[in-house]
Amino acid sequence: MNVNGSLYHLLLGEADWSGCHVVSGEERNLLGDIWDDPLTVEQRSFVPEWREEHAAIGIARLPQDLPATLGENPVLITDRRSVTADRHGNIYVISDDRMGVTVQSAGTRQVSPFWPDPRGAAPAADTVFEDCEPAEPEAPFSVVEALCRDYLLAARDDGTLLRFDLVGGGGPEVFTFVDPVGLSIQAISASPDGGALLLDGAAKRLYRINADIRLCAEDEGTSEASLFQPEDGGQAHETVQHSPWFADLSSLVEPIALAYLDKGHALVLDHREGANCGLYLVQSDTGTVSLLLDCSFDALGMILLPAEAMEAQSEDKPTRTALFWSHSGNQAHAVILQLDDAVWEAGEDPDLRPLRRFGGRGFVSAGGLTYYDSGDPMRWVGLGIKHRCRFAEKTVFETPVFDSGLYQCQWDRIRLDARIPGGCTIRIEARTFDDETLFAIDPEAGWIEQPIPYANGDRAELPALSLLRIAEQDLAPQQCWDVLLQKLKGRHAQLRITLEGDGRQSPLITALRLWYPRFSYSSRFLPQVYSEDPVSGDFIERFLAITEGVNTPLEERIAAARLLFDPRTAPAEALDWLADWFDVALDPVWDDRRRRLFITHAAKFFGWRGTLPGLQLALALAFDENIDACDFDLPGVPQTGLSGIRIVEHFRTRKSARPFGSTTLSSGIHAVIDEEALWHPAEGKQGLIERWAWARGLDNAPPEERTAAFSLVAEDYDNPRDWSAFVQVQIGFVPSLGRNEQTRWHGFLQARGHAGDLPHLPRSAAEAASQDWQDYTAQSIRNRELWRELLSERYGTIARLNANWSTDWLAFSDIPLPDQLPDREASIRDWLDLEGALAPIHRSAHRFSVLIPRRSTAFDPEAEDAALSLASRIIALEKPAHAVFDVRLFWAMNRVGEARLGRDTEIGDGSRAPQLIPPSMLGRSVIGASFAGGPQGAPDGRERLAC
Repeated sequence: MNVNGSLYHLLLGEADWSGCHVVSGEERNLLGDIWDDPLTVEQRSFVPEWREEHAAIGIARLPQDLPATLGENPVLITDRRSVTADRHGNIYVISDDRMGVTVQSAGTRQVSPFWPDPRGAAPAADTVFEDCEPAEPEAPFSVVEALCRDYLLAARDDGTLLRFDLVGGGGPEVFTFVDPVGLSIQAISASPDGGALLLDGAAKRLYRINADIRLCAEDEGTSEASLFQPEDGGQAHETVQHSPWFADLSSLVEPIALAYLDKGHALVLDHREGANCGLYLVQSDTGTVSLLLDCSFDALGMILLPAEAMEAQSEDKPTRTALFWSHSGNQAHAVILQLDDAVWEAGEDPDLRPLRRFGGRGFVSAGGLTYYDSGDPMRWVGLGIKHRCRFAEKTVFETPVFDSGLYQCQWDRIRLDARIPGGCTIRIEARTFDDETLFAIDPEAGWIEQPIPYANGDRAELPALSLLRIAEQDLAPQQCWDVLLQKLKGRHAQLRITLEGDGRQSPLITALRLWYPRFSYSSRFLPQVYSEDPVSGDFIERFLAITEGVNTPLEERIAAARLLFDPRTAPAEALDWLADWFDVALDPVWDDRRRRLFITHAAKFFGWRGTLPGLQLALALAFDENIDACDFDLPGVPQTGLSGIRIVEHFRTRKSARPFGSTTLSSGIHAVIDEEALWHPAEGKQGLIERWAWARGLDNAPPEERTAAFSLVAEDYDNPRDWSAFVQVQIGFVPSLGRNEQTRWHGFLQARGHAGDLPHLPRSAAEAASQDWQDYTAQSIRNRELWRELLSERYGTIARLNANWSTDWLAFSDIPLPDQLPDREASIRDWLDLEGALAPIHRSAHRFSVLIPRRSTAFDPEAEDAALSLASRIIALEKPAHAVFDVRLFWAMNRVGEARLGRDTEIGDGSRAPQLIPPSMLGRSVIGASFAGGPQGAPDGRERLAC
């Protein structure tokens, strides 16, 4: 309903248009009933066609016959050579002299003899002994066909079958049939069970063979007593096979081609010399032969494309395509086969498939494409479709009867979403009755021709609706066309639509909207005197209706202005304008769904900006294909799984000191050091000194070590590496702050001109009172600031610190970073808190890594570089100004030292997963992270024997 209260009836989609009728003589047929079956050539001359690629109705396409051109020789049936392809794309064809089989490699495209194998040529004949009679020459080859399970089956003119093993290699297995004798095998079609169908052209029979190359019998046979019986009195039986099953094709003129269709059906091509061919359907279970299609062309051969070669498959109506070549040799004809309710139906495909210099050998399907032999020397050229159609010149159909529900309703206008190329027209007739039964009494009564449709700029009635974006394959774009209806009053209305073209193009109608009732300006806004005269009143009514047609869309847009401010309903071109309200420029690569989603939740997005959830949401907007509104509900830090992008904060991966208990030693009682236990702060320096001696293999620490301090600088020991490993175990980390403090202190003194033995770090208030130390502590050093803040916050006053440490420091700033283990447990714990916890946190604070997963080995280096660059730009815009980050790729598996249990781990194959091990590629693979070669599994239905 529009702003004036008018309604409309709509025809949109195949289901609506199939309710229209087409009139042929005195018959009225529903388009839906006709479209259920493929259109025949006769029907295409007057029945409109549903064009799925445009979702529109138009004039039907007609089959095209290319005229012969100079230099093209007609194709003869004797030019045929059987051709087939295996699953790898290798093409096998019978040689021109029919005495052998050649193969074209799928990799090199080189043609070489396949059989007889030139590498196995017989040695020179011995001149001493000669045959009494010359050997009979081998019969020529007639058919070659690739079977399932990597076999190749070839037939000779004498009925002999040769089966080649394409995997195992070697010579062929030879099969002959006793009953019937002398098969004239003209065609073979493989079946999925490993068997095949055989066409005996001379006897006009169709046989079945199984995977063992044995003729299938009519039944499983009968069990009869064997001729020889056992002496012990038992009964031995043997199965007696009946005569082989066959389908009688004697009703056909000349069956020349065969194709396996499905489990119960096969196609047979009947060649009729001097006439068009026929396509027959054979039911393999009953042997029934029925005519499927009388073709409009003569055919010399046929190939049925594999099901996977079809561009589109209907789940309820599977379709297949059969290709044919004719005597002219300049084009291929196609027939579309459709299974509807277990019944196969056929119709010719009007698309043009030209051939160039066709040699007449045949067609072959390999690797999802169809090839034909062209030129001399022979080359296999891909068969393509030329999108140049020939159309019928005219088609007429009638719509269903529309009901307005209002007697004497004034029908307003028709709007068409249509393409009308140059040289094409759409003409509309209409009629109305208050009584619906009058439409069927006289089908030709009451029709009134309406004006020619004209294009308007409103595009559609719905405000803020963008123009339908359909791929432009024709010269004429889709537009909205108007027809202002005249002299139509009545409750019921019906339209007759005539589509006319020039034979090269067709008008296409996507949708039809029939508006009613008319909002009359003359009756609502003018005095009644303007309508007293019927002629002038009708003119004023139609004239003002033009103005109403212009004003109504404008009024619709004004009434629906709110739609422009809602991201869900705003047209695509208004989204950038809405994003400007947030001072945001949308990424041009985003689709409309992502753009609308972002604008809808922009306030939430900016509320989390600069936080970890905000960064993850920004990355999801760029990389997550399935992002939805739920992703913007961020109650806290999301737990991102291994399948997505991860942000790892460095402080969460830091290494810290091992936990120490709160047990302390009582004053005046010496601790007994347990050699099996780890060091505890309550043991003081003596615990580490003794354990360091035990680590070096000594029974006890030497006396000079017991009285000395325990240095925290590795360079003070003879074996620094062993000492570092020792403290890593006992403390949980290798101390470094004291060594750095000592290095800076000595460097400071050297800068002031001190030489010789430089003093150690101050151990007491007296040593800290020197001017050099006071000047040194006045510098701003981050670790010293952390040390001072820790002590001042923990103790408050220097007196409390001295009481706990048993020291005499005058200020917190005088205390150096320890380069020796402190004497008291309290000072030891203070140092452990600094270097084992606080310092690592501050070193890794405000730093994070963005990890983009690599989920498969089929990666593109350029695409990965682009993803890394995009992620870097996004993080640089969204992160806090003081934060430091890096972006890198990672395999979706655990790495020692990087993965965190419970967050970055999951149970699976890990690095053994084959999808995570790429094949080696020169210049792109890393040794140890890829594989080369290795054993391959046996093909389906085969077993690999260990020899």
